[in-house]
Amino acid sequence: MIIRQQTLRWTTALLGGVALLGLSPIVASAGITVSPHTAQADKFVRAKASAYAAGSADNGQWAGRTAIGTPLRSGAINSAAADWSKFPLGTKFRVVETAKVYLVDDYGSAMVGKVKVDLFTPSTKQMDRWGVRNVTLEILEWGNREKSLALLSSRAASRYSHIRKMVASLRDQRLNPTLISSATQTPEEMPRLTARNSSKRKTAVAQGAPEA
Repeated sequence: MIIRQQTLRWTTALLGGVALLGLSPIVASAGITVSPHTAQADKFVRAKASAYAAGSADNGQWAGRTAIGTPLRSGAINSAAADWSKFPLGTKFRVVETAKVYLVDDYGSAMVGKVKVDLFTPSTKQMDRWGVRNVTLEILEWGNREKSLALLSSRAASRYSHIRKMVASLRDQRLNPTLISSATQTPEEMPRLTARNSSKRKTAVAQGAPEA
């Protein structure tokens, strides 16, 4: 009886801690991060990171504004541009190497098809000092692919091919959600992902499971 009560107290404390973190017991026990609106569970992503400033040289007619028409952000949360089929509109991430937090509210042709982000800096001097770096992104919150698709679809008839490419990728992901999990895999990581899947498949077959 004493052992049972002690176990119950431990279980209650564990569930209470999980609740404080905002996780469900199932997600916490699995050790994964699940985002609403996506099937993506990656929490850390290796990416290339360039930088841009607010001037027309980097933004053309959108100088000083994001792709959704809001002012470029700098401060506690900073604006970032990305391929919205990889990092959807509203994705919030922290650059591990600098601890700065960014929100994807912009896009650009140089990011499309790549695991790459463009980080807004308030001056060209800071932009030049940053250059292009390989960084680790800690995903704090995944954005919304449906909102990304809706906004981009309204612009798909434009002359900009990078918009049409993002729309096509987002539509493919809607039809085949398994594509989402590999969207932020770099070319270097894809062989490791394939090898892991192959190893899992061989283990399953060896244990008597039918091979797909």
